[in-house]
Amino acid sequence: MYLSNTHDLLMSRTVPIMNGYSKILYNVGQTRNRGYRTDAHSQNIRKKDFRWETDFTFSLNRDQIVALRGDGKDDINNKWFIGQPLSVYYDWNMIGIWQEGRRVHLHRQGRQGGGPSDGSHARRRQIGGC
Repeated sequence: MYLSNTHDLLMSRTVPIMNGYSKILYNVGQTRNRGYRTDAHSQNIRKKDFRWETDFTFSLNRDQIVALRGDGKDDINNKWFIGQPLSVYYDWNMIGIWQEGRRVHLHRQGRQGGGPSDGSHARRRQIGGC
């Protein structure tokens, strides 16, 4: 089991191109890595002309952004969120699409068919991380 706290971590950050650069190295702040690793080794067959060995490794690592710039705010443009892993993917949470047969009902509500069923219910959600 291990725990590693990293301070003054430099990463590439996207900035507006009007600065003359599209990316800069930036002091992200503080991250934490926690994990566990275990290994197992066995000698299944051991003969004069033949040897069969098996190695098994299990590891689990979780990284987390602890602080950014010291102001306690997330960096939305670079998808860095305090309390989340460094590499997180987000997408919209859709509840379905309007079907063609519901067009008359939708028209009475002032909506059009064929798109997301209700944009007011769509929320950003985490779909994975590295």
